[in-house]
Amino acid sequence: MAGRDSTGRTRASLLLRVQDPQDRDSWNEFVSIYTPKIYLWATRLGLQEADAEDATQVVLIKLVQSLRKFKYDRSRGAFRGWLKTVSQNAVRDLFREMNRVEHGLGSLSRFSQLQDAEALEPQLELERILEQEARKKILAEAEESVQMRVKTANWNAWKLTTRDGLSAAEAAVELGLKVSDVYVARTRITNMLRAAVGNLHVEDTESGIQ
Repeated sequence: MAGRDSTGRTRASLLLRVQDPQDRDSWNEFVSIYTPKIYLWATRLGLQEADAEDATQVVLIKLVQSLRKFKYDRSRGAFRGWLKTVSQNAVRDLFREMNRVEHGLGSLSRFSQLQDAEALEPQLELERILEQEARKKILAEAEESVQMRVKTANWNAWKLTTRDGLSAAEAAVELGLKVSDVYVARTRITNMLRAAVGNLHVEDTESGIQ
């Protein structure tokens, strides 16, 4: 089960917390994470600075609208399906909005070309960006939750052997533990993380947990 923050509120993944329009902290966090990613994506499509900023706003608005309707159903793989649908709709709305603008050609003509010939490519790229950032956030929350529930030495044993690349023997020497204790801690914490990630609504095999 996920941990609790300082207010006692059960933590869930960011994509679920921002469904609450009153949760300003989560919304600010969401915007700070995704705005630069989406802006970079827009510039890779060939948009100039001003158009990339407009494109970022269009996509963010679509994400906000979709998040409020999102219902998680693990049995149907709804998380990845939702990301795919959101990406498709965001790109479609972005093309529609940008082509509606009546000033100049430049990058907007590039958008018309993309809409005609390469619409699938930007959609898949946006989907990849959203999924990658969601996984990072979910894994970070899972690690925070599990770390609060285990002994410091055991957490450090897991971190040294899975994140820092030390062998169990090297970690045991550094932490003053038995090698067998390091193996046990690593296995137990890995299993706890997988369970925590599952509770935060993403498939274990895609979470980045080793």
